[in-house]
Amino acid sequence: MNNLYAEKVENQVLGQIIMDAAIYISRLDADDFYIPGNKEIFKILQKIYDSGREPDVIIVAEELKTKKLNADALLTPVLSSSYLIVNMETCISTLKLYTSKRKALKQAKEMQDLVLNSEISTPEGIQEIITRLSDLQLKSTQDESHLMKTIAMQTYDHIMKTYSGDIKLLPTGIYDLDNMIGGLGAGEVFIIAARPGVGKTAFAIQLMLNMARSGVKTVMISREMKEVEICKRMVANLGGIAANKIRTAKYLTDSELGNVNKVCVRLTDYPIYINSSLSTVEDIKAFCRNLKNKEDIGCVIIDYLQLCTTAEKFQSREQIVSHMSRSFKEMAMTLRIPVIVLSQLNRASTREGREPNLSDLRESGAIEQDADCVMFMHQDKDKDKEEALKVEQLKLIVGKQRAGRTGNVDVIFEKDLMQIRNPADEELSQSEVQGMWHNK
Repeated sequence: MNNLYAEKVENQVLGQIIMDAAIYISRLDADDFYIPGNKEIFKILQKIYDSGREPDVIIVAEELKTKKLNADALLTPVLSSSYLIVNMETCISTLKLYTSKRKALKQAKEMQDLVLNSEISTPEGIQEIITRLSDLQLKSTQDESHLMKTIAMQTYDHIMKTYSGDIKLLPTGIYDLDNMIGGLGAGEVFIIAARPGVGKTAFAIQLMLNMARSGVKTVMISREMKEVEICKRMVANLGGIAANKIRTAKYLTDSELGNVNKVCVRLTDYPIYINSSLSTVEDIKAFCRNLKNKEDIGCVIIDYLQLCTTAEKFQSREQIVSHMSRSFKEMAMTLRIPVIVLSQLNRASTREGREPNLSDLRESGAIEQDADCVMFMHQDKDKDKEEALKVEQLKLIVGKQRAGRTGNVDVIFEKDLMQIRNPADEELSQSEVQGMWHNK
């Protein structure tokens, strides 16, 4: 077996297709076969299948002879493999893997040629080459045929894998929210919008911790807080210690200091990546793409949209925000992971104090257009009462959802501890709640 192809697997797949597995033709492409003779055999099988006929070894042999090819020499290894019992799903996955390897090698050579034969004097020049190569890959993908028979088979396969649990939506850990939106889907963008001080970052951190506890590798790109400050909030959340006490560190008891140590040690095992140094959407995409390739990350959180910038030049702020919004959607689709983007609301909604809606998304209607789901965080409270309790009831308003219904979900925000919980958790005593979070 060569590093760039698997001749034995190619023969097995073609042999099975000729005998009785023609349905798999729509799952493959001629480029999935490296051996020139096998590539020709597949093209002939594809032509026969597309004409509505069943593949037949005699017809294939005649077609090969018409092309002045040695039919006996090409078909013998294929037919000798047709009687073997093979797992076609595994074989197809193997062929697709080698196809990807060959494409990656081709792109690497193209990049080498561009770098050696171009005058590059800035980091932007390197980024331009990377972008051009990505565009070449996208173009080749777009040029491929996307027949409905292929799409229907892929759709069925995706539904069955979802049904069996092989493909899963990422749970947020907020039960009622998961019931409403189903979870976070690959390739989707989720907008979390709120006025300043409502708890956008706390909610993002809570989602990140919930996913990390499930083993999901999660990235947080922060334009508002440094890595250590975000981690302090995590310690408050998991340790059940007031965030302000952790921030000043002056009034921590011996017991709390011990708890801080335990939580920090436990956090070293959490699959979380935090970066506060990136500013442009281009840098963010490059960073996440590299992490996806190296670590297979499962989710990205951006805190927050309006603080990001772009290397591109635009005439207005609205165009800039529209470009960034679309870029994050493209990143979600390319990396095939959910991307959570925090966003501000416009000033009018802040002054009026009403429940926010889609028209309140700040600076661009493209945010609503690109998002698969838009959630608003809203406080509707008795300030005096809740200040005394240091607990706020937040309303999560699902204002848009492409794949399902909209509506409201109530959650509890314990501001001191930076915890956002399901209302059912309030039935527990405070010590039980802290123990529950500490043990997760």
